[in-house]
Amino acid sequence: MKTHKFCNDTTSLAVAGVLTVPPNRLGLESSRSTCIGIKFLLAVLCFAVLLSACTGSSAVSAGVLEGQTWVLAKFNGGEPLEGRQPTLEFEAGKVSGNTGCNHYGGSYQIEDESIRFEDLFSTEMACLDPEGLMAQEQDYLGLLRAVNHFELVDDVLTLITDAGQNLVFEIQQEISEELMSTLDPTTPTPTVEVIAPTPTPTFTPPIGFKEYQDSVAGVSLYIPETWAVTSVMPGQSAIIQSYPTDKYIGGEMREPGDTKCDLSIRPEGDRAEDLIQQWRSDSMTTIAAEESFALQNGLTGQRFVIDSMGRATVFLTEINQRVVLLTCFGDFTQVDAMATTLNKLE
Repeated sequence: MKTHKFCNDTTSLAVAGVLTVPPNRLGLESSRSTCIGIKFLLAVLCFAVLLSACTGSSAVSAGVLEGQTWVLAKFNGGEPLEGRQPTLEFEAGKVSGNTGCNHYGGSYQIEDESIRFEDLFSTEMACLDPEGLMAQEQDYLGLLRAVNHFELVDDVLTLITDAGQNLVFEIQQEISEELMSTLDPTTPTPTVEVIAPTPTPTFTPPIGFKEYQDSVAGVSLYIPETWAVTSVMPGQSAIIQSYPTDKYIGGEMREPGDTKCDLSIRPEGDRAEDLIQQWRSDSMTTIAAEESFALQNGLTGQRFVIDSMGRATVFLTEINQRVVLLTCFGDFTQVDAMATTLNKLE
């Protein structure tokens, strides 16, 4: 206790600048120096710990956001269109994703709980189905540009604007192994349903194509072996593209020769006639061509060439009492051969 008191006394006197060391206390000089040294060391360590905590906060927040695909669950109190939820990815100061129709990209900056998205750009493909998709894209990108704050709680990311508008994201779940197995190019050719007394059509998949199956809706489609399938929503939709999944991660414009197709399986009760009428009544949409086309399963469908912020070829048919649309953009070289393989999954 005497040593503790002496440490306190000598520290106070030293700070006051009046400490002197009497000759008869020279033996205590070592103890006094040791106490002061310990206090100084403790102060330095505490400062270092606090500094580390402060400087590490932003880096940890950015690191947690990276390496995940965030899927929009809610915005402005409502929910995005089913099967067309925008996505968001962070990586080394860059941001990218899909609006449900177009790829987009840009940069971001994080400081504490503040976040800003800058230089956002996107491709300019027109997506006609489902209704309201283009409006959703405009609202989403507009809110993203206005975001300045974020919260991360239990794997739920909330982006907030000055006006209090929210974009709520959740981490995208992994596609199950069972679903991924449907993309195996070695999948055997399915048996076509026999409807007596009509002879069974001969089904021959195009050479170099592999089968994609939506086992929930019971729909089968053959696509070129080198093409990729992304954004799979079983029983609802999938995106089929001729280029690697990471080619347009920054939202660049699609290059000549690349193709992107949206496979959309409409809910039971939706009618093809209503969709076609919707296109006809849309002042921003022009049906440039319309004709019937034959599927290899013996059924027929309709083929449309539509202009709406870009040209698209849309194939429409009905499988298992559900309207199925295949909407393609870009290079149309292989889309006709692909569309004719739309079939009922056995």
